[in-house]
Amino acid sequence: MDIMELGAVGELVGGVAVIASLVYVGIQLRNNTRAAEVASHQSITEMFNTINLTFGSRTDVSRVFRLGLEGSTALTEDERTQFGFLCLATFRGFEMEFYQAQAGTFQGTQWDDSIRYLLRSAGGQTWWRTNPYPLPLEFREHVESLVPGISAAVED
Repeated sequence: MDIMELGAVGELVGGVAVIASLVYVGIQLRNNTRAAEVASHQSITEMFNTINLTFGSRTDVSRVFRLGLEGSTALTEDERTQFGFLCLATFRGFEMEFYQAQAGTFQGTQWDDSIRYLLRSAGGQTWWRTNPYPLPLEFREHVESLVPGISAAVED
């Protein structure tokens, strides 16, 4: 074998090595993407579990949230403020799910039914329309597409 033939063999081996490397990188990227999806789902689940645990273990918080959703006038000013923060925490979670889904690291739209449920209530509608903590426009537009006629008064 002369030097030209050895060079050709070397190029062939190098080409095969490059292809094998690209396949390996592709497999690693797919595995990393799946790991990111799992981590995102776990983070969101933990956040909502914390919220649910608070509602489930504290009757005072559950009462405020229930009466707030009903639009009850029996809530004190402090309880109305508490209801607003409970809604904000819940909708920040929905916002996180929305953006994770947009980024492709969270699958599904299971939160949409929860958004509809909350914003079909009298108190949920009032909170959404008067929410002083503006949520990002893209997320608000998504929410408002789920519940026609619910437009928020907040502007960017």
